[in-house]
Amino acid sequence: EDEGQLPKYAGLLVSEFPRAQQRTLVYITRDYDPKDKQEVLKGVEDKVGFIQLRWFNFYDFLVAYQETLPSNPLFQETIRFMDEKLLGHIRSLTPAEYGAMPHVLSLIQTMKTTLSEEVKEKFVGITGEKRAQPDLAPDWGNFMLCTNDHEPYWLGLGFELGGEDGCPRVFAYFCSLPSSSRPKWLLVAQRLIEKGGWEASEWDGVKPETVEPESWAGAYYPKNLADFLTEPESVAQIKKFFLDRLSEIAEVKRAHPRLAWKK
Repeated sequence: EDEGQLPKYAGLLVSEFPRAQQRTLVYITRDYDPKDKQEVLKGVEDKVGFIQLRWFNFYDFLVAYQETLPSNPLFQETIRFMDEKLLGHIRSLTPAEYGAMPHVLSLIQTMKTTLSEEVKEKFVGITGEKRAQPDLAPDWGNFMLCTNDHEPYWLGLGFELGGEDGCPRVFAYFCSLPSSSRPKWLLVAQRLIEKGGWEASEWDGVKPETVEPESWAGAYYPKNLADFLTEPESVAQIKKFFLDRLSEIAEVKRAHPRLAWKK
């Protein structure tokens, strides 16, 4: 914003739309940049209104609106762009965030511990992804170990740091990506669902025809992190959760050896 730009735009609204019954200048920013309404509208106060918003106001609206509608590619792309440009996540530092800061590094190390060594070795044995490392996925709000998204399937396990209900979870997620071999990978997901604990995600878990063409349909196994807090060795129990899920996937893999599990 250049010096005097907002008063100039307020004046243009009057000169360019002389017959308008109502005029409003809307100023939208990513960062905190408060303006004096009287200075912006000086000389045209009775002819122009002034509203100041932040981009996160639009982001929150789009996310909430998207949840009430079927999948909308335009909304999804807009939200993805705003995430990429950090237009939806600039907020005030909250007391809870301030209080959590001393524990962040310790928490990251704990999550890495549960996804390393035996878990990483078993993950590589199934997928062949030797370069995969446990890491933060901020767009998804997860800390996880996962395959890349260029295979006919995707496998991820880790921590869902804040679900819709605000409760952190551990999870394992196996899904089929759009490809000609998708029905075979959906069969793998179906076999996992039959084991119990695994839930169908983005399909009914039985009929491949219920899958949307671009969806990541598969099997999802969540467990509230709070369930581990009463365990005397909670970190070891979380690691066991991941190992158990990988063992179930490995068992299904042995039943479907002709699928291209590794690249």
